[in-house]
Amino acid sequence: DRTYSFTVAPKAITATWSGLTQVYGTTEQVKATLSGIVSGDDVAVSIDGGEQTAGRHTLTATLTGDDIDNYTLKNGTQTLTVRPKTVSFAVTDNAVQGDGTAKAATVIPTDNALTQTDYAVTYWQGTGTVAAPTAVGSYEIWVEITDGNYQHTNGRAEMQVGTLTITQAPPVLYAVTFAGGQDATGTAPDALFVVENTKIILPACTFEREN
Repeated sequence: DRTYSFTVAPKAITATWSGLTQVYGTTEQVKATLSGIVSGDDVAVSIDGGEQTAGRHTLTATLTGDDIDNYTLKNGTQTLTVRPKTVSFAVTDNAVQGDGTAKAATVIPTDNALTQTDYAVTYWQGTGTVAAPTAVGSYEIWVEITDGNYQHTNGRAEMQVGTLTITQAPPVLYAVTFAGGQDATGTAPDALFVVENTKIILPACTFEREN
């Protein structure tokens, strides 16, 4: 009798991957479905990796079960792409009258997960930023998202979300009566005054009462 030895090579199988493209904050599960398993064999797959932050992450599938020595997985590595979540910003209180104090609009993100530490609001006029808009005019409202898991509707981290408009306050008319009454005589002061904050200082009156 002759004795022969032979080697049975593991069977190469493939996995069908799903859920490899996601948006940050979603709960979709990445799956790898095996095909080519012999009926009755105990073979499954587990997936490692898949951080839930925006970016590209390497996934590794590993065969599990009692019969894994009979198989090799051909496509056990894939890339998970997590895209930033798109958010918008609501702008209110952006049309005000000037009064000599700095003005700011109310800017609120539509996603409650974003906090004030996740974005920065700046005001632009012309080619430069304005730290504290005070003067009459229009100022572009820009928001820079500093959390990489979110993006504007234009797909970027920075975007103009509105305009702050400061208008001239209407003039205030004051009735001024100089002491002295009807019989006072003298020269009328120049129609000049000095404004200090909200106080108006009128020129000194040169009228005198006749004896």
